[in-house]
Amino acid sequence: MIDDTLGQASDGRFGWAIVASEGATVAVEGAALARNRHVGVSAESGASLELRDVAIEETLEMACALDSGWCEGVGGGIGAGVYRQAELHILRTTIRDSALVGLQIVSDGAVSAEDSAIVENLIGVNVQVPGFDIEAAFEGVVVERNRRDIAPDDLPIPAALGSFDAIDQ
Repeated sequence: MIDDTLGQASDGRFGWAIVASEGATVAVEGAALARNRHVGVSAESGASLELRDVAIEETLEMACALDSGWCEGVGGGIGAGVYRQAELHILRTTIRDSALVGLQIVSDGAVSAEDSAIVENLIGVNVQVPGFDIEAAFEGVVVERNRRDIAPDDLPIPAALGSFDAIDQ
């Protein structure tokens, strides 16, 4: 269990649970991640991250977005993110109740997901990779009961907890 992570004492930034970066290969099995800040799990910069039987719940914004407000609009609240040529492999994993996005795919990130659920987030899945095929990447994945299930690359991510009006358009 990784829960209730805090941001930096100096400015309230970060508070991530797990980050795989710079070509690392990381496997996480049977874990629960709850109430972490900014991004629950992140794969970036050529890394490969595998999640098996993992529960990611209630990923919050960075404290700086809530307390001082100086990072409002970039405060996160992303359950799982894959960025900059990284890979994320998800099996029997639930991503629930993220403040902003359940799963974010950006900058040539690659995802494969099987027998998983992305539910009850503000936005379920945000794809910012041209040509990314969700149907090919997801097998047996439930994406439902999010304020907006799938947000295409041209939908701006709302600031902080954001206005629901920006998403509903």
